[in-house]
Amino acid sequence: MKTRSLSREEAEVIYNQLLKSWPRDILPKRFKGLLAVELDDRKALLILNDFKVIKVDDKFVPFLADTQRLEAFPHIIVDIGAVRFVCNGADIMRPGVKTFPVSFQKGDIVVVKEDKYRKAISVGVANISSGEAQLLTKGPIITNIHYVGDKIWEMAKVKGII
Repeated sequence: MKTRSLSREEAEVIYNQLLKSWPRDILPKRFKGLLAVELDDRKALLILNDFKVIKVDDKFVPFLADTQRLEAFPHIIVDIGAVRFVCNGADIMRPGVKTFPVSFQKGDIVVVKEDKYRKAISVGVANISSGEAQLLTKGPIITNIHYVGDKIWEMAKVKGII
């Protein structure tokens, strides 16, 4: 694990990628001084002041501890039985989803919340739209990218980021 400052060019590429899939109003105005805490060659936590984003391969999702920014994304509610599977890295399967309070499209970033306290436990990318998912009775609907207890979450706890 290493921490490094990203070059202006690297930060600009990331910013442009985020503009494609994130609400513009939750992004910082400037990306100068962006730090990368790299877990390995595939995963990193990118930090700029209070802005934190997870990079896994070529996907960017909000950090789960950043509850304010999570609210800008659509979410689903999973039943209590799905929580342990999701928090062990499983993709979100249709039978575990209780409700779709906000609609989303294929490829959108979706926050997964548990039913009892409505806390975010995972962030992923939708495999299908919410409309299509509601018609299904089985199968994966969201690819799990970042979840409570994953290596990035644990690394952030050790470093005192959360």
